Amino acid sequence: MLALVHALHVLGGLNLALPALGRVRLRVLAHPARRYLVVQVVAQPVLFAGLVLAQAPVRDALPPAAVVLATAVCAVAVVVVLRVLAARR
Repeated sequence: MLALVHALHVLGGLNLALPALGRVRLRVLAHPARRYLVVQVVAQPVLFAGLVLAQAPVRDALPPAAVVLATAVCAVAVVVVLRVLAARR
């Protein structure tokens, strides 16, 4: 659901930037598609973790080390994605 809402937002932004009767080459859409995928790679695990935590009692289902580990994995993913994007520029 989150991916669909984000895709609609991205496509809506592209529609404002493009002429109504203009043609678009697929190569031009590569950069927005890459940004979309980067956001989804980070957002989907965070959404999943939030949904799991919202349905379970946190103290019984999740040890504190798991919360620290999940946060560290998300932080590492963000750093890796940022370095990959910086290396392409």
